[in-house]
Amino acid sequence: MFFVVALIVSRVLNNAPTLKTKTDSNDRARDLLDKVVVSSAAKEKIEFYLNQKRLIDAIKELRLATGLDLRDSKSIIDELVATKDIHRLRTGAGGGNLIAGAVKSAAEESSELSEQVKHDIEDLVRQGQLIDAIKVYREATGANLITAKNYVENLKAKLQ
Repeated sequence: MFFVVALIVSRVLNNAPTLKTKTDSNDRARDLLDKVVVSSAAKEKIEFYLNQKRLIDAIKELRLATGLDLRDSKSIIDELVATKDIHRLRTGAGGGNLIAGAVKSAAEESSELSEQVKHDIEDLVRQGQLIDAIKVYREATGANLITAKNYVENLKAKLQ
């Protein structure tokens, strides 16, 4: 019996993943803070939630505004709480566009689209096929879901 337990413990310890240190997480949060841009409205909501000590709501808002995953959003919020400096969260016109580690404005991404793809997306929006328009945009640009959704919604508003 002892042998079986020792064997199991040995396998668990040998296959155990290395634990990340808190410093690694903090460094990642600082790096992300340098890259993430949110809208002014999103920043105001996040600041409100932080002032109210509603950290989960602040994390949710950051995820909605940027498309970041839960771990990265939590790291950023934890860093903002630790430093007590919401102003480190940058705002911009193209807020919420975090793509492959680089921040791009909606105007920059729009200019990357070919005229044919822009025309196709406009047609889909006019036909009310917003989900298909989002898919086409994402395929053409490699953008995350939030960015594509924002682009299509802005286009819809312009076309109305």
